[in-house]
Amino acid sequence: MELTLYLLLGVWSSITDLHTRRIPNLSVLVFATTFLIFDNFGFRYLLLATFVLSILRYLSRAGLGYGDIKLSMVLALHCTTCAELISALLFSFSSAALALCVIALIGRTWPKSLPFAPYLWLGFLTSL
Repeated sequence: MELTLYLLLGVWSSITDLHTRRIPNLSVLVFATTFLIFDNFGFRYLLLATFVLSILRYLSRAGLGYGDIKLSMVLALHCTTCAELISALLFSFSSAALALCVIALIGRTWPKSLPFAPYLWLGFLTSL
């Protein structure tokens, strides 16, 4: 049940991010309420993820959107260990870097921005 709900929310926010470059607030709110239902509360990981991604947002000069930070905060609530959070973030960034390498190798034009929600969800789901 829990994994199915995560997959549905992940697909919804990822497709929306791919098409509009925005992550719907409703999907983030629905996902935030699931931690109350399933009782996975990692508040300190929420703070850690927020800090790390806020620094990256500042350094990347708008390369990482506030929607990505918002989504990562809620994903961090569901992480029960620090290793889970770190593996989720590392996998997210690695898969996004791999996607950019594939784009460069096939000769497509470099995108102005890359929707990061699909990679955040992929990293989160692989760390469960």
